[in-house]
Amino acid sequence: DCIFTAPDQTLELWDIKTSKPWFGNVPYDENIAQTSLYAEMYEELTGESIRVIRIARTGKTKEDKGDLWTVTESQRKAGLDLGHIAINAYYAKRRLKNSLENPGVLEMSLFK
Repeated sequence: DCIFTAPDQTLELWDIKTSKPWFGNVPYDENIAQTSLYAEMYEELTGESIRVIRIARTGKTKEDKGDLWTVTESQRKAGLDLGHIAINAYYAKRRLKNSLENPGVLEMSLFK
């Protein structure tokens, strides 16, 4: 994964994946969620804006030339939603597992 300065001096985030061909020639939902979260984290930490997110898939064989996908703004927003929901689901599952293994222990919810 890399952050590049484009010729127009804007920032681009590139995520390079080695995988089998995408179903329907589009990235997996998780790829868009992951890269959208990466861009959000970078922006929060640096105060700099990521203008473009690209996902480059490299093939596993010589015959597979790979794919390049540019994430649209609406895909980026949906990816962020999916990523945040997945994070909340992960922590909710941990809290539930912990409460089943340690009855009586109260944990705070991440949801506001």
